Amino acid sequence: MMQPNTGDGRASLTMISTSQLLDDIECWQWIMAGYQIAPEDDPAGGSFAYFDWIIGEYETEIDRRKRAATASRAPSWPTAGESRVSVIDAIKQRLRLEDVIAYETGARFGKPIHGRLRCRCPFIDHRDTEPSFVVYPDQQSFFCFGCGNGGDLITFWVAFHQLSGVAAAVDQLRDMAGLAPKRTAPDSARAPTGRPPVRIE
Repeated sequence: MMQPNTGDGRASLTMISTSQLLDDIECWQWIMAGYQIAPEDDPAGGSFAYFDWIIGEYETEIDRRKRAATASRAPSWPTAGESRVSVIDAIKQRLRLEDVIAYETGARFGKPIHGRLRCRCPFIDHRDTEPSFVVYPDQQSFFCFGCGNGGDLITFWVAFHQLSGVAAAVDQLRDMAGLAPKRTAPDSARAPTGRPPVRIE
């Protein structure tokens, strides 16, 4: 699985809001739960150690903030917000992974083989010379047999745009799916112009 872009590790988590950290932990836990009940949806075939590591890093930062919460300069602890799980489900119902990948990266898939789509890996740290990046439309997941990265729509967006966590990906994909008012997103999160829009289901 592709790791989120946390720079120097735990230190960079200090620049993420507490509410986003909590949201991200919940999202990673739901992804793990989905793989637990449907192991065939886990393209890497063993993502739990990866997710446990991510959650452990986030929980360590949450624990640090809890210890610092009594300090006079500590901000208020966030109240429980709306769960993002229903939003993620709605996004996945409206956006197809293969369409988003083609739109964001300009990737060209060859003809489907056994229901699978192949192209060169779009991740910048993998110089793919052969089409080793596979999308499984039925499962709405991807896996690169060259660099070993895989996941679903959310993990692709986090990795490709090098975001700090799931919450930002959900917000941006929600806009793309037409589920929220349009907002100005960072340049790195916008798709290149000149290609047809993503198909909305």
